[in-house]
Amino acid sequence: MNNKICVVLGGMPLHKCMKLASLYPLVEIRLDQLKIDPEKIDILSMQCRQWIATCRPCSLSDHERTILLAASIRAGAAYVDIEYEAEPEYRQELINLAKRFQCKVIISYHNFESTPDIDSLNQIIQQSVNMGADCVKLAVTANSHSDCALVMSLYSMHRNLLAFGMG
Repeated sequence: MNNKICVVLGGMPLHKCMKLASLYPLVEIRLDQLKIDPEKIDILSMQCRQWIATCRPCSLSDHERTILLAASIRAGAAYVDIEYEAEPEYRQELINLAKRFQCKVIISYHNFESTPDIDSLNQIIQQSVNMGADCVKLAVTANSHSDCALVMSLYSMHRNLLAFGMG
């Protein structure tokens, strides 16, 4: 994912999402916010140049999310985003399928309260790689300038990393 800007699409009617998806070189499709049938994912995929399939737990079960993400992988998603905190069986099933379809795996860690210390973040990154991540995403809450600096410092230590401070 070298130096790419990604537009996140979700929370809109499918026809609008498809139109917008065709305009950008890389989009993240938030399947949990789209109300889409798995059968329509092929049609959506045809509109995307390159896309990340994401489906957060929100109101969907792991089974429902697996169906949507598996359909996305089979339809040609370039990346699938799976939560670091996900159940191991759910995560591994999707990782195995992604590898079979040459879909890159993003393991994403979210912390909506704080920025963990550098040792904890490095451990999360290493564990994510051990799980099968091709790329690791860290989205942490930055409560100070030093939190931002800490997050940015990770880029000098790791490759295939997406890291940012929220807030």
